[in-house]
Amino acid sequence: MRKLAAILSLVVLTALSGAAFGAELVMNGSTTVLPIAQAAAEKYMEADSAIKI
Repeated sequence: MRKLAAILSLVVLTALSGAAFGAELVMNGSTTVLPIAQAAAEKYMEADSAIKI
């Protein structure tokens, strides 16, 4: 029974993880790390041109 519950949980989590793709994520927070976060976002967008941060 525990094995079945674990498998079902894994299936549900896997199915829900795809829901985040294509969605817009907006984050608010402290401005003290803004320069670091912007630099990291720019590097990430250079590596994957399909992503816009």
